[in-house]
Amino acid sequence: MDLGIVSVLVSVTSAAVAVGALVVNAVDGRARRRNTEFLGHRDPWWQRWS
Repeated sequence: MDLGIVSVLVSVTSAAVAVGALVVNAVDGRARRRNTEFLGHRDPWWQRWS
């Protein structure tokens, strides 16, 4: 293969990996925020009930 084609393939692959990591990080952050909010609401509920 030509060196230019290999460079383009490496660049495109690394860009795709970076975008994938960004999406995974955003989804994980959203899930953590949702879980934290749930735990914050659950604790006062339990204290009021008991």
